[in-house]
Amino acid sequence: APELLLGAKQYSTAIDMWSLGCIMAELLSKEPLFNGKTEFDQLDKIFRILGTPNETIWPGFSKLPGVKVNFVKHQYNLLRKKFPATSFTGSPVLSDSGFDLLNKLLTYDPEKRITAEAALNHEWFREVPLPKSKEFMPTFPAQHAQDRFMMLSGGCGECTRVQTL
Repeated sequence: APELLLGAKQYSTAIDMWSLGCIMAELLSKEPLFNGKTEFDQLDKIFRILGTPNETIWPGFSKLPGVKVNFVKHQYNLLRKKFPATSFTGSPVLSDSGFDLLNKLLTYDPEKRITAEAALNHEWFREVPLPKSKEFMPTFPAQHAQDRFMMLSGGCGECTRVQTL
């Protein structure tokens, strides 16, 4: 989350919500949204896509320790270009509702970032196609399920392999 990269000392669930936004974007695009090599590079990539934050959109931003660095000012949030509502180019598509959720997860101000409860209740999860219930989700057996063994310790310290049923 940008607040961590900029030196915030307090960890909050808002940081986890930012992470969820990054994971959502990566699942949609099949690549990291902000693939920085260093902390400065990471912030630069965030600012290029979401615009450079300021006191108006993130009160307290200028007081963060890492803001002393002079970042290039990017005026606009270009996230919608990465996730259009429709696409003929093969880029990932995201409905207006899904884009709203993604934007709320990637909100700069941690105080305004969506909460876990609000995210779970977001309208995107009630949009067609609806999420599948657990019963319809595939399950995967453990590797080599036909040859699973459990190690049991014998009385004299040796191990005995016992096939589980």
